[in-house]
Amino acid sequence: MSQANVEIVKEAFQAWYPNDSEAFARRLDAEFEYHVTYGPERGVHCGWEATVAAFDHWQDVFSDYRWQAVEFIDAGEEHVIVPFIEHGLGQSSGVEIGQHPAFVCTMRRGRILRLTEYQTTAEALKAVGLEE
Repeated sequence: MSQANVEIVKEAFQAWYPNDSEAFARRLDAEFEYHVTYGPERGVHCGWEATVAAFDHWQDVFSDYRWQAVEFIDAGEEHVIVPFIEHGLGQSSGVEIGQHPAFVCTMRRGRILRLTEYQTTAEALKAVGLEE
């Protein structure tokens, strides 16, 4: 089932970016949660609407924001790790950011139950019991 989960997550993320959030949402479990482990959006956002609001709040800080999944890592029966790159240009500060965080997708019955964002891929791997 783990390779099937990788394919589900890959399809979901490819639909989500560049902006088909409805296609992404169709791959979510009814009890979906978005967990952020760092930064201003830290906390748990329950449901897709709360997740979109958290993303919108984060992206509104930037005049130019983009992100892209780098790879999809099979992390066992229940998890898929998605390292990604994000770039942005601060609207008021003009400061450019470039980060390499990672999502851990926790799966349930072929759907994404939880999306947990870590500041680094190493943190994501450690969270599911794997090491770099």
